[in-house]
This record gives sequence, C-alpha cells and structure tokens, in this order.
Amino acid sequence: MLPQSFITQVKQKVNIVELVQKYTILEKVSNGIWQGRCPHPDHDDQNPSFRVWEKEQSWACMVCHFGSKGGDNKGSDCFAFIQWIENLNWKQAILKLAKDYGIPIPTEKNQKAYNLQKKLAQSYQSSLHGQAFNYLIDRGLNKQDMLKWGLGFDGERLDFPLYDKYKNVLGFTKRYLNFTEKSSINKIPKYKNSPTSVIFNKSFYFYGIHNLNNKINEIRITEGPFDVILSNKYGVKNIVATLGTAFTDNHVEIIKQLGKIPVFCLDGDKAGNKATITAISKLAKENIYAKVLVLPPSLDMADLANKYKYNLESYINNNAVTYGYYLTSSIVNEYHAKVNELKMKLYPQVSSLIESIPL
Repeated sequence: MLPQSFITQVKQKVNIVELVQKYTILEKVSNGIWQGRCPHPDHDDQNPSFRVWEKEQSWACMVCHFGSKGGDNKGSDCFAFIQWIENLNWKQAILKLAKDYGIPIPTEKNQKAYNLQKKLAQSYQSSLHGQAFNYLIDRGLNKQDMLKWGLGFDGERLDFPLYDKYKNVLGFTKRYLNFTEKSSINKIPKYKNSPTSVIFNKSFYFYGIHNLNNKINEIRITEGPFDVILSNKYGVKNIVATLGTAFTDNHVEIIKQLGKIPVFCLDGDKAGNKATITAISKLAKENIYAKVLVLPPSLDMADLANKYKYNLESYINNNAVTYGYYLTSSIVNEYHAKVNELKMKLYPQVSSLIESIPL
C-alpha cells in the first residue's frame, strides 16, 4: 500500500499541462484552458478535441469522453491520464510519475521512520506546558504559533519538528531549556539536530521549507528556528533556516531547483559575515547572485521580528543589498579595520619616536 503522503507528494509535483505536452501539442485558448489533438493512440483526432484545465489540474477528450466530462470516466487528475494513455493501473501510474519526476519511492523502512517521528512529535507536543510553555511565551510566541509549528518538550529540551515540504516529520532540532554560560563552557550545544537517517540529512535541509510559496520569487535564509517562526508570525514569506549548519553545495542545488533569489539574513557578527560571504560565493559560481540583509549588531531575525512586527517585511525589502554591494562593502570595511589595527599597533612606536626627537 502506498502512503497517502507519497501519493500527495507526487500529485503536487506534477503539472497536468506539462505532463500532457509530453504526448501532444497544446495551445492556450483562454485563461487556464488548453486545447490540442487527443493523444490517445486509438483516437485519430483530426480536430482538436482534447482539453486541459490548468487551474483544476484536470483533462478530458470531448470525443473519447475520458477525464472530467463523463463517459468511461477514469478520473481527471494526472494519475488518471497516465492510466489512460499508458494503459496502466492506478498504482503503476503513480509509480511511473514518481520515477519520471525524481520522487523517491518510499520503502517499508522509510515509512516506519516517518511513523516513528510523527508519534514522537505528538508525544512531545502533549508535554508542552509549564516552564517550557512560559519560555516560548516570553520569546514572543502564542499558543497558536506553537500548534502551527508543532512545538513540544521532552523533559529538558524544546523540540522543533523538522518538516519536509509535504509536512512529514523527518526529525527534530532540540534546544536545551536551561542553557547557561556554564553549559557553553562545558561545550554543551544550545541546539542539537537529529542525526543523519534514512529520511533526514541536515546538509540537504531548510527549516520552514513546508511553508514555501512558489509565487514569491525570493527565499530568505536565516539561522535558527525562532528566526523563522517569529518572522513568519509577522508576515514574512519564504523564510527558512539552515539550523546552524554550514551552507552546503546541496543547499545550492536546492536553490537552483527552486529558481528563487536567495536573501541571506544571518547574524551580523564576524562569524555571520564569514558564513554569508562563503554562501553567496558558492551561489555566484552557479550564476546565482544573492541579496544580503545586514543585521544590526547583537540582533538576530527573531529580535527584529519582535521589534518591527508586521513592518519586518518592509524592513527586509528596504535594507537588503545586492551581492556586489555587500562584497564591496565587506572589502572596504575590512580595509578600514586593518588600517585602524595598524594605527593602534604603530602608535606606541611613533609616540616614542616623537618624544625622543629634541625640540
């Protein structure tokens, strides 16, 4: 039995117009309606009698009476079309489309992993109360936000489910609730991500990817879950996080596939600037030129969200700079920093020299 999440994943991936165009030439005849000759081998269609409704993702041949217009109706979606045109059964049609569109076919092992993570998420969510609940309130979230993102508590750590774009739970990023300076000294990480598994690999992952809106041409990239959740709360679209992971070549490939302009919103400290330059340089090698939002000192995107609230989207649009401007500014700032460092280094020698010169 194929999991419903997999079936939905395949169906969402396939555009019926693009699929039918592999079998026949279509012309757009009105808003969202396409027309062409029937592609079925048993129909010698001399007059264009095949219709595709893009908005509804449905199809029909007005002569064969397949699709959405009655007759010997096998359904009107992409699966029904492949059943009809390739003479396959329903399951075979789904598997063919999955293969054609590069969607991994779930194994029993994968499905067990998905089911386990889902049960863990439900367990953690039911335990979110008391100190953990109050901490999230103090960070600027409300109960609706917690439910939307599936936040939970496992007794000592906050749990953020890692959803894929079809909202399967792949794992968790966990934050120690009582993280202190002593924890840092003892090298206990504030956040910890799930290990690599049959369904999760952090080098391929963006937190928040399940909320991506394909109609928006930018993808905003930040660092942590609170940055994403709070920004999204106040209306910022297409914001994702690498969860403290370095921006990898795999992330570059995801950006290429999405076809969106990346806008980096990483911390403005030295480490954040270094990570930003590394990331935008990787993308530039693929002719993808990112924008950069330079964050104020000591503030992250979560802080900005709580500060600007519903004006955050405007703040991003007004302050994000181009790839070229950011790199140029970085070079200039580094130059000034080195000049100032040199001045401070040479000052004692110059001062001593001046004092030794007789007036």
